[in-house]
Amino acid sequence: MTYESARLMSEAITISSTAILSSLIDTLVEKGVLTVDEEKEVYLSAMDKISEVAGDDEEGTHELARELIEQQLADREA
Repeated sequence: MTYESARLMSEAITISSTAILSSLIDTLVEKGVLTVDEEKEVYLSAMDKISEVAGDDEEGTHELARELIEQQLADREA
């Protein structure tokens, strides 16, 4: 597998996983399994988990991941 094909596969996995998880959370809220506040708590907890494993984060990957979640929260609250 070339570097480019590995990168594309990694991006595809990330996008599909994100879409599935987001859809699952939306469905749980729509069905009343999670409240809107609990939905927010899921995203806040995810940001905490990212911070726990971030380490030095020299490339800024973990910081960017947190920023993406923060943006998702802001979009949901708008």
